[in-house]
Amino acid sequence: MPGNRHVRFGERLAETDRRQRRHRAAGRLNFLPLELGGAPKDPRNLWPEPHSGSPSSYSKDSVENAVKKAVCAGQVTLDDAQNAMLDDWTTAKSVLGIG
Repeated sequence: MPGNRHVRFGERLAETDRRQRRHRAAGRLNFLPLELGGAPKDPRNLWPEPHSGSPSSYSKDSVENAVKKAVCAGQVTLDDAQNAMLDDWTTAKSVLGIG
């Protein structure tokens, strides 16, 4: 029936729109950053993170960059950096003594 096809298409279009709105409000980020050895496709390492509010995906990016720089500079070990990020990324810089 042609009518049903149009209804299904409309439903799919509406679902796509809902997904896009959710994606704009939150990104899919890696729990353990890729630059610190996080697995890019492991579902256990993927989680949604809001772009707005506090903390946000942007504030986590800042912490990830600072921790990565500290590892590359030899200020902290990769193991310590990974553990700090996994325990609580919001305190990772202070735990590692770099912030």
